[in-house]
This record gives sequence, C-alpha cells and structure tokens, in this order.
Amino acid sequence: MIILTTSSQAQTLKVIPREYADSYTMTVRDDSTNAIVSYDITTAGNSIATDGNYLTFNETFSPVLIQNHFYDLKLFIDFNFWNTNIVYGSYTR
Repeated sequence: MIILTTSSQAQTLKVIPREYADSYTMTVRDDSTNAIVSYDITTAGNSIATDGNYLTFNETFSPVLIQNHFYDLKLFIDFNFWNTNIVYGSYTR
C-alpha cells in the first residue's frame, strides 16, 4: 500500500518494477469517480533513482488527490503493450 497526501506538492513514490527503464507511464484511477489520469515519468523530469530493488520517483498529482478516496496506480514501460498473454484474433479448427 502506498499512502499519498492531498498536497499539491510533489510526492515521492517507491515501487518495485518488473523492469527498470528510463521512462514510464503511470495511470491513476480514482475508485470513486472512475476517472483515469496518465502521467509520464522520465529520468529528466521526475528524478527517477534506484535504491536497492526500489525505483523511486517524484510526481505532482494534478488534479490533486481527494481525501478518503482510493486510487489504483499502474506503472507501464510501454502503455500500448500491456499484456503479452492475450492473443487477439479468430481461430478455426
């Protein structure tokens, strides 16, 4: 669990990614409103660093997070390539 504040200041997040890269896309979904906001996390703009196995970066949330709401955070290296286990198409035997 990551506990975030309702501050308009940058907040530090610490996660263990599946792969380490120079840039990520993070989506934040408000469970109450189902609104999704995307953020680009890059080494230049967000102070990405590794601390042991953790990936640490700063992010300013806009719109500001709302107290007593739950949020789902997802971190992607390539937002367009989200699942390698699903193959789309029609099959005949």
